[in-house]
Amino acid sequence: MKLSIKRRIALSFYLMGFLFVANGIITIVTLRHNHQLSKRISAVVLPSMEGIDDFNKMVLESKMYTTNWVFLRTNKEDRVLLRKIHDSGYHDLKIRLTTYTEAWAQKRITDSLQHVFARYEQLLVIEKEIMNSLQQFTDYDNPVAKLEAERKIVDEVLPRTAAIRNSLLNMHEYGWKMYASASQNLENARVRLRTFIIILIITFVLIGWLLSVYLIKRIISPINRIRNIVNDMGKGITSKLTHHTTHDEIGEMVMAVNNLSEKLQVTSLFAHQIGKRNFEMPFDPLGEGDTLGKALIAMRDNLKTSERELMKATCTLQKKDQLMQAVTEATHELICNDRLDEAIGKTIRSLGTGIDVDGINIYKMRHNEKDGLLYADSFMRWLKHSDKIDSHAPVYYSFNMMPHVHNVLKNNGIFFRFTRHVEDATLQRILEKRNINSLAAIPIFLKDQFWGFVSLSNGYERLWTETEFSILKSFAVTLGAAIERIQTEQQLIVAKEHAEAASKAKSDFMANMSHELRTPMNGIIGFTDLVLTTDLQKTQRDYLKNVSRSAYNLLNIINDILDFSKIEAGKLLIDEMPFNLSELIEETVEILSIKAEEKGLEVVCSIDPGLPSQLIGDPLRIKQVLTNLMGNAIKFTSRGEVFVMVQPNGVHNCNGNMCMDIDITVKDTGIGISDDKLHAIFESFTQADNSTTRKYGGTGLGLTISRSLVELMGGRLAVDSIPGHGSSFTFSIAMKIANATPPITFDSKPLLREVLVIDDNETNCKLMRGIFDYLHIPCKICYSGAEALSIIEQSVRNNEPFDLIITDHQMPVMDGITLVKEIKKLLKGPAEPFILMLSSLEKTLYQQEAEKTGINKFLSKPVKLHELNFILSTIFNKAFENGSNETIPVIETMSTVTKVLIVEDEPMNMLLISEVLRKMGVEVLKAGNGREALVMVAVHTPDLVFMDVNMPVMDGFTATRQIRSSTTGQNKIPIIALTADAMEEDRERCLESGMNDYISKPFKLEEIYAIINKYCRKAN
Repeated sequence: MKLSIKRRIALSFYLMGFLFVANGIITIVTLRHNHQLSKRISAVVLPSMEGIDDFNKMVLESKMYTTNWVFLRTNKEDRVLLRKIHDSGYHDLKIRLTTYTEAWAQKRITDSLQHVFARYEQLLVIEKEIMNSLQQFTDYDNPVAKLEAERKIVDEVLPRTAAIRNSLLNMHEYGWKMYASASQNLENARVRLRTFIIILIITFVLIGWLLSVYLIKRIISPINRIRNIVNDMGKGITSKLTHHTTHDEIGEMVMAVNNLSEKLQVTSLFAHQIGKRNFEMPFDPLGEGDTLGKALIAMRDNLKTSERELMKATCTLQKKDQLMQAVTEATHELICNDRLDEAIGKTIRSLGTGIDVDGINIYKMRHNEKDGLLYADSFMRWLKHSDKIDSHAPVYYSFNMMPHVHNVLKNNGIFFRFTRHVEDATLQRILEKRNINSLAAIPIFLKDQFWGFVSLSNGYERLWTETEFSILKSFAVTLGAAIERIQTEQQLIVAKEHAEAASKAKSDFMANMSHELRTPMNGIIGFTDLVLTTDLQKTQRDYLKNVSRSAYNLLNIINDILDFSKIEAGKLLIDEMPFNLSELIEETVEILSIKAEEKGLEVVCSIDPGLPSQLIGDPLRIKQVLTNLMGNAIKFTSRGEVFVMVQPNGVHNCNGNMCMDIDITVKDTGIGISDDKLHAIFESFTQADNSTTRKYGGTGLGLTISRSLVELMGGRLAVDSIPGHGSSFTFSIAMKIANATPPITFDSKPLLREVLVIDDNETNCKLMRGIFDYLHIPCKICYSGAEALSIIEQSVRNNEPFDLIITDHQMPVMDGITLVKEIKKLLKGPAEPFILMLSSLEKTLYQQEAEKTGINKFLSKPVKLHELNFILSTIFNKAFENGSNETIPVIETMSTVTKVLIVEDEPMNMLLISEVLRKMGVEVLKAGNGREALVMVAVHTPDLVFMDVNMPVMDGFTATRQIRSSTTGQNKIPIIALTADAMEEDRERCLESGMNDYISKPFKLEEIYAIINKYCRKAN
């Protein structure tokens, strides 16, 4: 019987399916039997065993509760549990246990259990009799009843309980034997099932393996041979199968492959002939469906046509390559050469030679303002026959006579015509005159403006392709870019020269301006310092100190202009020196609080008391930035307050040194800045809008300089603002710590127990409380006079008076003096506190009245921690003496110098320095210019010379050089520059001319003393 491969595979699957189904049926039957055995164990045997255990427990509890009933007459809980057993507990257990044991179908167990039930019921009757005989509490006092009950317990209850428990134990052991038997049966069934499944799986795998081996031999082997033949066909090798003679599907497949191999041999022979360019070999398709044969015939016909077209395209490609090479060389020349005429000349010669044209002309467009016409001037020309470059030849053409050409070129088009087809008669006559038969013009644009064009001419009618025109147009774009680049570079050179000249002029202007401004400033500051060395009233001294501070502030404003110039030139340097940041901030705030007071603004200064006492940085620049920020805050705030806050923001290690990040914030309640203007305010000479400049004034340099200074110090300046609600500027810088100890440390003041602060400004109140918290002194705050009186009255009632009251003067409803008068009425005698009044510069207006009222001292606003601590220590600490004498500056007498020559042409400066030196006990010699100075040095031989720089007749530089060049002993005299020229280069120039040192005007008394002490002591 012959079976096909399909039939054989089907029978194999039927056999495997039968084995699988048989396995399933046997497994299901076995599992069902096992389930019934397991169910009997869990539903019958185990609950019965649990019931017997519960019955045993009930018998034991019944005995215990009955015994407790007799011997413990007060045990109510056991009585309740015993009644529960008699009432329902036993009945329920009996029903449950009977139900489970009947399911066992074991008569022996059932009879034994019924017998136990009967005996237990008799025991319950005896227990009932005992319960009835001892029902009441008084029944226990009857000895007859009590003894009878005890006898029943001993003689009947206990023996019967033991017998019942023995019977239950036997039943329990029998039940466990039944449980073990049932479990063993279940386990045996499981083992048989596993054994059967394993045997069936092995059988299944073995049969499957045998079937697969059979099918592989009958199917896979022939298919592998067919696959090898097909693979060989893919490699171009054709062969046949001759030994497979079956008549099944595999045999039919072998015959089909052999037929395919024969057909491919014929087709490959035809394709081979086509590859050898034998297009005449005959070939017919194998049939209507022979796609490959038809494709080969079409390929043969296409190859005939393509070969002819290829020859033509090769010729065109050679021309294109020649053009590309010429354009590449020309472009390279344009990029590498910075000389415009030379670069363009070499470019057009290289291009003309490479693309085979008779001439190349570059024309530049020019609009003549006299006649209003547009001309094309010859910029550069190259002719093939002479190979000569003509640059800027005096040849030009009126483009108004060539409207067609102009219209095409200005719209970025390419103008190409044979001469006989040119529309403009003027251009046609020019071309005919020059024997040109074809013309191509490509426009050149610079910054989207029509600059000129490149014209390519030939003596024959030359045809240009679109590709050639595309390449030439790219060249024209490159030429335009090169012309633009070279022209821009030339313009930049000129602009650089102009910028350098303007920078030098600006520097000269800055130097002259600095000199002219510093000269009067020298008189103001110098004479103010001189007056401060005399005996003055305290108020006068305070005023003069503020004049001095304001003068230095004005000097800083002058320095702003110079700093801006230095910043732009990159010459501004940052110094590093130890300084006290808290004192620097307080001094700056005090100076600017004068302007704030004039506008009725509160100035509040909060400095973290834990700041180190010494930091390393540039105090002048920090003060300059803070002055700018506070000045702006006061300028743009009409009411409210200006709040200055200084706080540390962490300590970190920086190159082996401990550094502290510090945030300094200036916050105001002014006009604010809109979001779109926040960036612009940091630009030079710029404010938020023009109306701001008109209303508030200012140069617009402050924030620009401030940001630059902060960035030079390695920090950043940030701003946050809400229009109409104010602005907050914060600059953050990192400084090295020189001394980490706080400037003010805790000092116990036992006489000061509690403080009351009254101020209508909430910010200042919170600041004061923070200061007292740092000083470990309890403090209460309030915001009005009425509230203060209420708090004071409460303290009197509680016998907890305040030792110190600090009140502001300017408060609504009730001012400070009126409040103090009311306080004096409430507190008299020992309860009267020490009273401080917060005041600004106008304190002299009401000082007399305040002293009569009983105000002990004034405390200037904004409050400074060290000043407050000093006052508190003076008042409440016995270690301090009452009162303090302010140190008056004293000019020391110089014993090491007798004569000093002053060379100065400005009378005010001469008077100032002369007065200073006379107070030092020095003989002053005077000279009005450098020439007079030479005579004075030769005649008097002074110990030291203060030399001005800019003087008539002879300046200080010339005079110094002549003194140094002399052969006498005068050439060693110390010469010190004393000049208003404050630029760094001025200092260097002075030292180069032979001067020993340099002091800029306005000078300080300390600087004069230090210089004389330095050079004259060394000489002596």
